[in-house]
Amino acid sequence: MNSLPSDLLQAVSAPGGGKITLVVGAGCSFEAPTSIPLAGTCSKECHDRLVANGVLAHGDCATPQNLSCLADAVFRKTGQQRSLVEQLSENYSFKAATPNEGHLITAALLREGTIASVVTLNFDLALSIAIGVLGVGDTIAMIEGPQDLGNQKAFNLYYLHRNVNADPELWVLRTSALQQDWKDHWEPIVTTKVLTAPVVVFAGLGTPVGVLIASTKLLLNALPAVTKI
Repeated sequence: MNSLPSDLLQAVSAPGGGKITLVVGAGCSFEAPTSIPLAGTCSKECHDRLVANGVLAHGDCATPQNLSCLADAVFRKTGQQRSLVEQLSENYSFKAATPNEGHLITAALLREGTIASVVTLNFDLALSIAIGVLGVGDTIAMIEGPQDLGNQKAFNLYYLHRNVNADPELWVLRTSALQQDWKDHWEPIVTTKVLTAPVVVFAGLGTPVGVLIASTKLLLNALPAVTKI
């Protein structure tokens, strides 16, 4: 505990709470029992299956371990990204993800008001399931897309890239969606709202995969100068 930054410790114990925004990536769903592979592993395995199924040919994707590059390759060949999304949703436990200890702690901290907002870049539902397991869904809004913005509460879970419940073509996977398309959609609304918290904590974004790197840059660009990271 002593190794945590003093600003974070002060925010955790601040009267009234709500001083922290948590941004989580693929690494947060890697720990058992959630046990979803990191994005690079998922991408490489999906690539190999897509090649075996004839959707892609060897060489269509120069970096199979990069999920956004793989999505670009699938879109070039088929005109949509559905084939990749189906591989992801069918071969990994996104919909029935078992929450790990981190998910459960996050849900508890949201319920207590210590964390004001959680922004997840993941497609699995582990955080939503954790909220349900703890029975705290009455006080936490789960925002899965722009259609849910009107349902925001004091404490919110945002699926910035959509999740397994969304239409496959709406998953934020392709490079254009990460680097350009978001500017005209709901993502800036969310980032502007939640990243004004005094302390922003990023967790599980260590994997050097394009989709995570671009997302982190998107979020960092929205941070006000007074925010501690």
